[in-house]
Parts: sequence; structure tokens; C-alpha cells
Amino acid sequence: MTYTTYDNLTVRQYQEIVAIQLSEMEEEDKIIQSMCVLTGLTESQVEELTLPEFNKIGRELAYIFSEDIPEHKPPKYLRAGGKLYGITYNPQRLSYYQFSDIQAWIAQNTIVNMHKIVASLTFPVKKYGFLHINGKNEVTKHPEIAEAILDCLYKDVHAICVFFSLLWNNSIKALADCLAKDKRESLTKEQKEQMRELLQAASVGFTTPKE
Repeated sequence: MTYTTYDNLTVRQYQEIVAIQLSEMEEEDKIIQSMCVLTGLTESQVEELTLPEFNKIGRELAYIFSEDIPEHKPPKYLRAGGKLYGITYNPQRLSYYQFSDIQAWIAQNTIVNMHKIVASLTFPVKKYGFLHINGKNEVTKHPEIAEAILDCLYKDVHAICVFFSLLWNNSIKALADCLAKDKRESLTKEQKEQMRELLQAASVGFTTPKE
């Protein structure tokens, strides 16, 4: 039989499995329902699997949530819905609306909204032989792009989120250091403390997943 492994797990499947794991159903039911996601089988069909088949899929399910999964290099491009997109990894290149949207998605729930976060980082790319023409982030098409990203590989989308978060965190720290150095004389102690708290809150929001 064929079933989904970590290497071809989609964002949609991962989110479904996480939702199952966080639900109030019995542990045995969580395992069976999660296996349904990986196999495409019904609950009764999963229960009819042989013990070796059941255990094999169970091991794959455990691996998906394992800390031993190797790091995955974030892709330069992402193909979603048959279209090619580049990824804006540098936080300084984001527009204000991209920044605001990403902050909102992360504040709500990083895992649930990871496809929306990445959609806010995308820009369309047209290929003409070896030539790549980059467009701008398409805010009006965000829902459509986010929906398409649900069917992208989870390991690609996850790697994009993690890499961007690290760059964002470093960017915030650099900005905080700059303010502390260059604005020392122009800001009052209270103003500097407010700025520090604001920057810290922004940094935590981008680097701390909210389950």
C-alpha cells in the first residue's frame, strides 16, 4: 500500500494531523484519524490493516513529530497552484502591508497560518529560458496563493518560516542596538524603554510559535 511520508507530506496534511492531535478525542482515535490523513483510507479501512502495515505507518507518524528530522534548506522558489513564486527572506524588503499581515498571522497561530505567512512573502516569477523576471507581492491574490500553498511540501514551507524568522529576529536585534547607540541622547529613558519593549514584542511574535 502507498501512504504519505515526511518527504511528501503537504502543509494541508500536517495542519490536519496537528488539529487531530490537539483535539479532545481519545489517543487511539487520534492515531487512527491521523493515519487516515496519511493513507487516504477510511477509519474502518485503517482498522483492517495488518499489524505490520499499521506499525509501519505509525512509525512514520511518529517521525513527523520527531526532533531527529534533519534540517531542510529553505527553497529559493516555491511552485504553488502551477505558478512559480520567489520568497522574500529579507525583512527589510517587506512592504508595510506585508509586515502587518505576517504579524497578524503569527499572533493568531503560526502552524495554522503558515501557508498565509508564506503567501505574504511571495512574489510571482516569470521564467524566459535562463532569465527570471520578478514581480511584486500580489496582495489581492493572497487568499488564492495561500490556498495553493496548502498543497506544497510541508518541509519546504516550514523551512521558509524558520529561516525568515531567524533573519527577522536578527534584524530586530540590530535595529534595537542601533537605536540604543544612535538615539541615546534624543530619547528619554521612558521612550527608550517603550521602544525596547515594542521591539522585543515584535521579535517574540516572529520567533515564538503559538500553538
